[in-house]
Amino acid sequence: MEMSFPVVRQKKKKRQFDYEGREETGGNPEDLFRRDFFLQLVDTAIVTIRTRFSHLQEFFDLYGFLYSVEMLRTTAQEGKLQKCCQNLEHKMNDIEAHDLQMEIHGALKTFPPHLLSPFDMLNHIYKQNILDLYPNLSIALRLLLTLPVTVASGERSFSSLKRLKTYLRSTMSQERLSALALISIEHEIRRSLNMDFIIDRFKKRPPTPPFCNSSSKL
Repeated sequence: MEMSFPVVRQKKKKRQFDYEGREETGGNPEDLFRRDFFLQLVDTAIVTIRTRFSHLQEFFDLYGFLYSVEMLRTTAQEGKLQKCCQNLEHKMNDIEAHDLQMEIHGALKTFPPHLLSPFDMLNHIYKQNILDLYPNLSIALRLLLTLPVTVASGERSFSSLKRLKTYLRSTMSQERLSALALISIEHEIRRSLNMDFIIDRFKKRPPTPPFCNSSSKL
């Protein structure tokens, strides 16, 4: 597309009183585009990026020492491990700071050097069946791996919820909503299933007896 700035007729505001100043919004179309659209767009982008990175910085200050074994070792050598564990305990009630600090010191001595990510460390704990030795560390790693870093995943979940719970399904029960949400999340598995076979199995099931309370039997 060829960039062009069409000339737009400027609106003039009628002055009601003589002491009112004249509204001077003159300029060429390029200046109008720069002032009314481009600069406002840039200001909005700068404010949004600054807010987003401030949230990421808070996330890193809380969970940054758990990013790798090397980060754990560096934090312990700098003497900041106790403070990081206390900050995590203050935010999450499921973690004991002192126990977490002791578990990290033990992990630095026993964990192999090839563990480069929180997922590798958590996977190593489960594979070696040493969850009882590192309960607080495993909880902290699971919290780190399950927290959404960006809001995109949260927006997608709310968009899926709007598709599931429509106006015609406003009276849907919680059990059915959870089932539909599970089908939507595991859509790849759902597409691999033979729906005709499932429908035949459902038709062959014996009918469920009607519910009868004790008052109806009296």
